[in-house]
Order: sequence, then C-alpha cells, then structure tokens
Amino acid sequence: MAIIRLFIVWTFLFIFYHIATRLSCEFIILFSLPVILIIALSMLESALVKRRAFVHTYLNPDSWLYRLLRGGLIMAMWQLLKALLFGLFLLVEMIFWESWVWWVLLLDIFFVYFLYQTLHLFLNRYLRPAYSAVISRHYLVIINTLIFSILLTTISLYMPYADYRNLSLSSSIQSELAQLTVSCDVFALFARLSVTKTTVSWWLAQHYLTQESQLIFPYIKESIWLLFLLSSTAFMWGYSRLLAGALLSPRAVIQLLESRG
Repeated sequence: MAIIRLFIVWTFLFIFYHIATRLSCEFIILFSLPVILIIALSMLESALVKRRAFVHTYLNPDSWLYRLLRGGLIMAMWQLLKALLFGLFLLVEMIFWESWVWWVLLLDIFFVYFLYQTLHLFLNRYLRPAYSAVISRHYLVIINTLIFSILLTTISLYMPYADYRNLSLSSSIQSELAQLTVSCDVFALFARLSVTKTTVSWWLAQHYLTQESQLIFPYIKESIWLLFLLSSTAFMWGYSRLLAGALLSPRAVIQLLESRG
C-alpha cells in the first residue's frame, strides 16, 4: 500500500538521523544508496516522459538526433548524477533537523498521499492511463515542495535558535562548526557546508529582519526571505522526490527506459 511505503521512507530517514554522526563512511554510503536510487527513479520517470513527448513531436525519425535521444542510457546517468547531489544534500541537511521538523514531515506523508490520489483522479479524466500517474507525481513534487518549504520556513522563524546578534558572521560560523562532530570525513565536509549555509541565513535574519535593524540596502529583507525559502526548498525538493519515488513502480520506469516507442 502506498501510505505504508511513504511511512517506511520516513522511518528510514528517521533512523539515519539518529545514527548518522556515528557512522563510518562505508555505512553512510550503504544508507545513502536506497535514497539516491529512489530519487533517481523518480527523476528519470519524469524526464523520460518529457523526452518522449519532445522526440516524437519535434524530431524527424530519420535524423541522428532522434536516434540519439531515443536511447535512455545517457539520460539515466544524468538523472543518477543529479539524484546523487540532491540525495546527499537531503541526508546532510536532515542530521540538523529539530524534532518539530520530523513531525511536520510526518504530516507531509498524509498530505502527499491524499494529494497524489486527488491529482491522479483528476488527471485520469483527461490523460491516457499510462501518463496520468506519471504527470500526477510530477505535479505532486512541485506542489508539495512549494507548500512545505513556505511552511517550514515560517515555522522556523518562531522557533528558538542560537542568538547571533552580538556576534560577527565569522564568529557565529566558527561557533557552530566547533560543535559539529561527524565520523565520516567526506560527510563531515558536506555537513560543514550545510552548517555554514544555515548559520549565514540565521545571522542575516537576526541582523536584518528584526524591527530594530538598520537596513543599508533596499530590498535586503526580501533577499533574506528568498535565501530562507531557497534553503528550505532545496532539501524539500529532494524529500518530495523521495516520496514521489516511493509511489512509483521501478518496473514501470525500466519499461519506459527500454521502450523505443
């Protein structure tokens, strides 16, 4: 059942969250593989449908470009590379999540399930059965990412966080990095980048989004809000892709990949 698969994905991430900082690089790679593969399948499914529509609508069947794009190996490798980046970003970000984030993402499972059912029923009236589910998952990722990125960003502004108002930016970053302990050196590198990004966002927010802040440049508040939203959107997009991947059948994606029609 789809809702059970979604809950399994959430549980898998929750377990990783509790043990990630103590794992060696070998075990982190082992935990990362299912996440990356599921995201890759989700991205590949959407990309294959878009490519098929482009190839059969615009390209001459006798052209070399048609024959090149009709194959799926290059596209599969490209989607796998993107899934690797987004999967690692998601796994790195999640080790710093507060407990309230997990509750929000648990609610997101039910939202995703009912949204997918609604989209599928609606699009099934107008699209071929072979494509209605694929396009439903495509729009599911977009809608879920936008809604929950805004929701997480808004809630985070009302939650307690480290006070950087009396610290310089460099001091704030050094203070947060000093508290970081990760066993795997490669994973630690990405973790430091994530901590730096988050600290910069909060430092800017505490210095320029408060009522007593003195703004030097116009639109700086809008820019900081955009930074907050982009920060949430990046990992939320990966999480949405992961949930969408849990809803699809790997066999169907492989058939799309092998199909020449």
